[in-house]
Amino acid sequence: MPRWTSEARAKQAALAHERKPWRHSTGPKKADGKARTRWNAYKHGLDSAPAIKLRRLFREHTRMLVMMVNISRRHCEEPSGDAAIHGLLRFARNDRFRRA
Repeated sequence: MPRWTSEARAKQAALAHERKPWRHSTGPKKADGKARTRWNAYKHGLDSAPAIKLRRLFREHTRMLVMMVNISRRHCEEPSGDAAIHGLLRFARNDRFRRA
């Protein structure tokens, strides 16, 4: 395997930037390459670990919000009473809500 000098690397980079091979890329052609790249969306998209964690956190906080609204509805005549608003404000100030 030949060693690349800094001049050879610069020359190769200049050639690559002139030809712009990324513009002509059509993706993988063989079945094994297609099978490998089909998981990119799962790894980096909506099914990535951070996205799953955020959805779990959102579900947890939604459950808490529904529970708080139901409790406030039991304790006051009107659902939009002071107790409901106070409960929602307490929920919004919760530390775990801001950490997401």
